[in-house]
Amino acid sequence: MKVYKLDPNAPDIVTSKEYHKKLLGNHPTISADNYKTGSLAKGSLNTVRATEHLFICNKCIVDPVKQTVQPCEDAESMSIAFEKHWKRFEKDRNIIPNVKHCPGISDYLKIGYIVPAWIHIKAARVGQSIWIEGPGGQALGEEHSQEQVDTDYFGIETTNKGSHKFYLPYRFEAEEGKGLYLHNDFWSGTRPFNIVEGVVDTRITSTLNVNTFWNFEKNWETFELNVGDPFLHIMEIDIDTVSVLKQYEYDSPEAQAHFKERAFSEGEMWRGKSYIQQRKEFKK
Repeated sequence: MKVYKLDPNAPDIVTSKEYHKKLLGNHPTISADNYKTGSLAKGSLNTVRATEHLFICNKCIVDPVKQTVQPCEDAESMSIAFEKHWKRFEKDRNIIPNVKHCPGISDYLKIGYIVPAWIHIKAARVGQSIWIEGPGGQALGEEHSQEQVDTDYFGIETTNKGSHKFYLPYRFEAEEGKGLYLHNDFWSGTRPFNIVEGVVDTRITSTLNVNTFWNFEKNWETFELNVGDPFLHIMEIDIDTVSVLKQYEYDSPEAQAHFKERAFSEGEMWRGKSYIQQRKEFKK
């Protein structure tokens, strides 16, 4: 992807991996010394390790009234393997696995780019309106009224029943056949605004005008973004290739063949190669 700065003072766009590496490095880790036995965080036969398995296994015995599971041999093996995996973290690193070790989250955080705040942004609720300005009271962007964006109709809570559009001092060119997917930088924490999600085909327009929904709980509540703070997360996604959706019922030959091949993939992950190891081999 190519980025062209319209303002020489605008901070650099950074890769999501670069930004979140620092963020995850600061993420609190649960010390094994402080671990409480019986915590819901601990893996067991009643966690997702067995739950997904139960949907497709006809050997496990589930009592929905007592909420108990009599596991089959494979589910038992999966759980034991996970317990060993857990203990390796406790023994070798004195930590309990947390969100940093979830492959779905770690992969997500490595994809795309972070667009930082290009100027010091101040926002406040004034009655049922949102006031947004830059340094010295400089106006930033423009409001889209309720007539343009009826947030009530879509069930979206906003203070002003509308949106606020920002004009970014950057131009973008995605790779051929790809568009830019705009969304919140979720792991930066809860903030009083949300990015209005959408996809931009930069072959048609390289300008990135970003709409936001704001929702302050109290009157005169304020919020500030400093220059360089994460404002937006963008990802390049394929927009030229049509994805064909195929769905199969549980008892279909296709579904049964898939279950036979992949049903215990997570169990195999804990018993043998890690998800990361398998990803590296897949990319070779």
